[in-house]
Amino acid sequence: MSETALNITGLTYRSLGDRAADYIRDLIIRHQLAPGTRLPEETFASSLGVSRACVREAFMRLESEGLLRRVRNRYTEVAVFTQKDVKEILALRCAIEVLSAKTCIENGRIPVEELRKQVDVIAARSEDAKPDTMAIMESDLDFHEIIIRASGNSRVLDVWNRLKSQMKVLLFTALINKSNVMKLRGADVHRPIIDAFIERDQDKVAVLIEEHISRSSMVSIEG
Repeated sequence: MSETALNITGLTYRSLGDRAADYIRDLIIRHQLAPGTRLPEETFASSLGVSRACVREAFMRLESEGLLRRVRNRYTEVAVFTQKDVKEILALRCAIEVLSAKTCIENGRIPVEELRKQVDVIAARSEDAKPDTMAIMESDLDFHEIIIRASGNSRVLDVWNRLKSQMKVLLFTALINKSNVMKLRGADVHRPIIDAFIERDQDKVAVLIEEHISRSSMVSIEG
């Protein structure tokens, strides 16, 4: 019996549960579902036109990302982040990024050109006449993800991906406070990090990343 050659290159199938999770995740990040809001499965199934099984799948995914919380198997609600949660999330983010940056320098895999292009994206989105908060947030996190991917550590990338949704909630919280947008969005915050990479200065890169995340922390907690 001959073997059948399988080729799944480019396979992009996504289940209804995945798409439901994307929709609900976006509502949570944009604060259209407030912290502590209860989410009845039947209500979402009806409004999204999918089965309760699909909604249940979406809820499980978002619970694993830390955006939802199941209360004693009775109901599901949007997670509430305390100041302790914020500090822990940002401390973990800092550890991930500093480790990744140092690994890039040690291994000589420094994605300077890719980072420069991303800074241009950040600048363009930040300086738009009507800045898109979600787009600014995404471009900021994309800059840092470039560093993490370049480190080549798949397990660190896995932790980053599982933490990303929580970071988006916190960063969006910061950015919707218009008085704080300039503290977080500008390309000027990111260019010195690139310069430190070019200098292959691990300590300087670490300090700049820590300072950037620290500013995000202050705004998230107080803003």
